[in-house]
Amino acid sequence: MSMPGKDNDEMVSTKHEDSALLNSGLASSAGASLLVLTQIFTKLATFSLNQLLVQYVTPTVLGTASYWEFVVQTILFFSREAERLAVQRADSDVAANCAENAPHASNHADDAADDAADDAATSTKSSLQNVVNFGHLPLFVGIPMTVFMLVWSLRTQNAPILVLVSFLVIMELMAEPMYALNQFQLGFSKRSRIESLAVIGRCLTTFIGVVLAARTKNDVHAATAYVAGQLVYAAVVYIMYRNSSYKIRPISNAGLVWKRYFSPQLLSVWRGLFIQMIFKHLLTEGDRLLISWLCSAEEQGVYALVTNYGSILARVLFQPVEESLRLVLSKELSTSSSRTQTQMAAKNMGYILLMYFHLSVVMVLGGYNNGAYLLQFALGRSKALIWKETNVFQIFPQYILYLPFLAFNGVIEAFFSSTASELQIQKFSWFMLGLTAFILLLLYWLIQVQNTGLLGLMVANSTNMILRIIYCTTYMQKFLKTRGIKTSIWQSISRIRIGIFLAIALGLSQYITTEKLQVYGFPKLVLGCFTCLTYLAIIAASEKNLIRHAIKFKRL
Repeated sequence: MSMPGKDNDEMVSTKHEDSALLNSGLASSAGASLLVLTQIFTKLATFSLNQLLVQYVTPTVLGTASYWEFVVQTILFFSREAERLAVQRADSDVAANCAENAPHASNHADDAADDAADDAATSTKSSLQNVVNFGHLPLFVGIPMTVFMLVWSLRTQNAPILVLVSFLVIMELMAEPMYALNQFQLGFSKRSRIESLAVIGRCLTTFIGVVLAARTKNDVHAATAYVAGQLVYAAVVYIMYRNSSYKIRPISNAGLVWKRYFSPQLLSVWRGLFIQMIFKHLLTEGDRLLISWLCSAEEQGVYALVTNYGSILARVLFQPVEESLRLVLSKELSTSSSRTQTQMAAKNMGYILLMYFHLSVVMVLGGYNNGAYLLQFALGRSKALIWKETNVFQIFPQYILYLPFLAFNGVIEAFFSSTASELQIQKFSWFMLGLTAFILLLLYWLIQVQNTGLLGLMVANSTNMILRIIYCTTYMQKFLKTRGIKTSIWQSISRIRIGIFLAIALGLSQYITTEKLQVYGFPKLVLGCFTCLTYLAIIAASEKNLIRHAIKFKRL
């Protein structure tokens, strides 16, 4: 028989738990908002720097700089991406171990409380050491990759760039243990401060170097300035994260070296993610791989210019949202999360997808027809005449159509990587293996056989994103269903039906108006702005209850 006050105690306990969850969610949201603001600053600073430098560099220099940026990002991606995703699960890993080793019963309540406190302290300490140890793993992976890159790139006969690239890669990887620990503790403020200073140092170094190289008209020096700026970024990150008190230490007495320093469970997750990252990078950066193989430095410069201007919204808004979402969902949708917490996470995910849909419509309505004009305006009259000799103004509008697929894939894959089990990660790796083979064949057929050039590249990339979106959306539905939350694709389509019909109607009216009245240049831009504002106004009216609720919640 239960005690008379037990139900009331349980109700009070539940209220306290819900309050704690709400406070935790608000703290996570505040931290994520700070990270988004920092990312907006860093991406806009980088974009502004490129906007200034495009006045001083040639397409060949931009293509060379883009190649070396690709090399650096590839090494860093393979070295640390899987570790960063795996290490977020250190809490659940240690909790599982503690649960296995915990006593099944206690004779005294005080002893049980003391044991629980000791277990909590031990669990926290073990989690932190797990994170620090795992943060050293990218260094073991990155050093061989850097050596391989050096040997492979000797044909460039550019020793200064090779040396700078090697130093900056090693320096960034040496900062990874403290970066991982800071991320695990959701230290958004510290990360924001460090990244802001590092970006300022990189921009100043690159700008000064390129301007000085432009005076000597030396393309090699100009390309070296880009790498030197990245080296300054890595140095600032390393110096500000460095903390000698956190070192790699054994976490168990297992006989094997790896098991002594790295959790077997996290290693297993890391291996699955690492294999998945190989295919993901091939699919995500496969275009740049093919371009660096099939195209000249000048053509690579054209594509670099297109991606710099075309993906500004993706880099400023979508990327930080995805990263913040991974961090928050890894904490909120753990195996111990409640149904209420899962419902809140699912609702927030729905709001993000809804926002992405409306932003995508605005991008297409305003960007596709006016992309070439906006790019000419951004480059300036003199530089536009130089770039007009290439096909950059034909490619840019096509790239804008690709951005919505990139955005949706990023946020849905963020949900998958935050919640998938080890078995599900392995299944996704097999899917990515087959998809990689298919997309590479499709790229070869479109570019080499059909000779469609960069248009074929956009088609293949969009196909890649669509298939990954379908896979991860199916997973997300199954995941939520296991937590007692039913979702439906048709309900989601019904939710945005007004936006779909409105986008089609406004798009057709814009096309007919521009074709019949022969509208070009600035008047066409004004028409595009009017179309986008009309869409947003009607959507705001139809979503007034949601907007009112969001404003009210923010005031609270």
